Amino acid sequence: MSITSSLSLSELSNDELAAALTASESTMSREYANNLALVREADNRKLAAAKGYRSTTALLTTVARVSVDEARTRVRLARRPQETVENALAQGRISAAHVRAIHYVLSKAPATIADSDLAEAVSTLVELAEQSTPTIVRKAGHDLAGYWSVDSQPAEDTETELARPRRAFCSHRLLDGRMKFNGMFDRETAARLELLFQQLAEPKPRDEFGRADERSQSEREGDAIAEALALAVRVTESDQARSEHTVAVTIPLAELEKRAGAAFTYGVGHTTAAQLRRICCGDVKVVPAVLGSDAEVLDLGRSTRLVTTAQRAALALRDKGCTRPGCRRPAKWCRPHFILHWMDGGSTDLVNLALVCEEHERELHHTDWEVRLVNGRVAFIPPRWLDPKQQPLYNTAHEVQVAA
Repeated sequence: MSITSSLSLSELSNDELAAALTASESTMSREYANNLALVREADNRKLAAAKGYRSTTALLTTVARVSVDEARTRVRLARRPQETVENALAQGRISAAHVRAIHYVLSKAPATIADSDLAEAVSTLVELAEQSTPTIVRKAGHDLAGYWSVDSQPAEDTETELARPRRAFCSHRLLDGRMKFNGMFDRETAARLELLFQQLAEPKPRDEFGRADERSQSEREGDAIAEALALAVRVTESDQARSEHTVAVTIPLAELEKRAGAAFTYGVGHTTAAQLRRICCGDVKVVPAVLGSDAEVLDLGRSTRLVTTAQRAALALRDKGCTRPGCRRPAKWCRPHFILHWMDGGSTDLVNLALVCEEHERELHHTDWEVRLVNGRVAFIPPRWLDPKQQPLYNTAHEVQVAA
């Protein structure tokens, strides 16, 4: 006999009420597991057809009087059982909502994923579900999906996407001067935007009158973008020279050594080792956390390779802007690029640095173009398929600007 049946609810102490709530949730979970087992058996037996219904979903909506969406969900979960998930549900350790969240994450797994990796992911998600809400499970699933996407994507496709990321911004002005827009960002830019929202779009605390932030999420995010744009417009070249970014990188030692696989960077998310090398080029403060085979931290490094303010000023005077031939981007829109990458032993000296904009830094990292310092000038070396002699090319666009 349950505690709520032997006592009236008003007679329960606070502790007993809390225990009853928890026990009730576990009971509902166990009953849901039992319901999924019954749905699976009915589906396997073709019970719907035997009773004159066109599908198991139709049978559930009529007999159990559940919504079509709920009936479809139960049939889908019943047809794709996960033993670890169902055991946790049958034991009342997770809820039906947790099960739906886990199955949603698993639906994003690529067909090429190994069975052992998938089983490990399921165990991880179930363990998380026992400690947190279905929303948190879904958010963790986004990280898993990001890792799967990077890890399973063909190398040539990954390099193409990194070298020429797909971005789009479509807008039109309204009669009153406002702007409406839509578009698409690549994974790296989307992660930056999410980080921006985390910093600037959180609800403001109650004011001195006790009033809460009444803005909707879309309004808060719109205000965050407006604040970021205002800051970007105010940034001067000296501000750019003083700017410093910190990237905490987590990558297994074996993958770092072979420069393959996937890494995780705070603020960007899962990325390839190739993309990691580009992100950590120039003026980024890198804090590498190298992991061993058991995911223990082998080394938490210190950044000793930042380009100084004086070096940035010297680069601006020497290069005047992006050094890619034909590019007119000024120095304030560029960042220092290691000619011999710091990860490969390159020094943080002017003779090993060149200013490049984001687009052409991607070109250097993901194509066969190279960059060198020839007689004190930065030269781009074209790939052999473009120029068999690989004659050095220099950017004269800034000289035209200076002359003008």
